[in-house]
Amino acid sequence: MNPIPITEQQPFTYIVNSVAMAANAADQQLLIFGFDSDFDFYTITAATSVDTTAAIIANNFTLQLKDVTSGRDFSTGPVQRFNLAGVIPTNVLGGPRCIRFGRKQQIQFNFLNLTANPLTVQVALTGYKVFTRGL
Repeated sequence: MNPIPITEQQPFTYIVNSVAMAANAADQQLLIFGFDSDFDFYTITAATSVDTTAAIIANNFTLQLKDVTSGRDFSTGPVQRFNLAGVIPTNVLGGPRCIRFGRKQQIQFNFLNLTANPLTVQVALTGYKVFTRGL
């Protein structure tokens, strides 16, 4: 095994929290990746204020992501929770490849509450910070 030194790559999770959205309301949050490193993104998960157990998880919001830095959308429209942001441990979405986001890249999160009750959402982007020598 050839381990990667922590000075070059470190596990990391970026967290994005919505505000408390009223019934059927929307929220927009901006994530700005760190200046210290690129970020290799592997998985996305989500939790809401109404989740009780892994067995009782509702498809209660949509999320649309936009790369503000490049102007590119990550989907053609809002994506249902279960199609984008898995829930640990029942349906985490991820794959063998990662997406590298550069330093200070900005991602806009557009949340929409699909319920008749207030809702907050937390999204976790899990991956690795990748440090370049000479910074």
